[in-house]
Amino acid sequence: MFSLPLHLDVHDAFVHFHRIGRERIFHSTASFDSEAEATSRKEVGGAPSDLTCTLFISEGELFLAGRMDEEEKKQVIARSIRGIPDFPKRGILFWDITTLMLDVDAFRHCIDLFAQRYRPHGIHAVAGLEARGLMFGAPLAIALGCGFVPIRKPNKLPGETVGQAYDLEYGTDRVEMHVDAIQPGQNVLLVDDLIATGGTMAAGVRLIERVGAKVCECACVMELPDLHGRDKLAGKSVFVLITSGEEAKQV
Repeated sequence: MFSLPLHLDVHDAFVHFHRIGRERIFHSTASFDSEAEATSRKEVGGAPSDLTCTLFISEGELFLAGRMDEEEKKQVIARSIRGIPDFPKRGILFWDITTLMLDVDAFRHCIDLFAQRYRPHGIHAVAGLEARGLMFGAPLAIALGCGFVPIRKPNKLPGETVGQAYDLEYGTDRVEMHVDAIQPGQNVLLVDDLIATGGTMAAGVRLIERVGAKVCECACVMELPDLHGRDKLAGKSVFVLITSGEEAKQV
């Protein structure tokens, strides 16, 4: 988050006030005079004069923090993901998003960017693929004000289920959901952390469509484009926040 000392003449702005150690919040409404606006544009990356701001105290000084734009949020997300070589076996580079979830700003940015995209689309339910799709799908459903549907591996759900098999390199696997979780005609967003070969995502799409619902789009935090996972989705639209190599770090 960009910040600058609060020496500007700020009036009529919407602000949040944070006191280090004990948070207190108040609201106001805002605009900047021309000199303050020029300073904010220079030091906060060109933020508009009606931006949402954060006021906070650090070591006795007040600071004003400006809102990040979409690309800046994506950079924070990319830097929070680490690549671990030779896991789960030699020759594979595993992209680990547990470090993203440790970073509250990166995690929040993921949910905010997804929610910003899908709020206008009338989503009835968010479906998350086991395992990491559950972690992103549930908070996104809350942000969108709709229900969340876990799509899980076999024998993980207690009620009656409907399932869809898919091919692995050696053998098959299956994903399942409760038979009454999604209703015919509903508009469903399918979420996972990453799209690689696309097998699990394709199975999730077929499963949702089998019960008569529509998959409006598939959403992932990260994509490995060299593995051509989109090719298995039969033209289904896929939205991703970052692709492999975009500043994600290898350890």
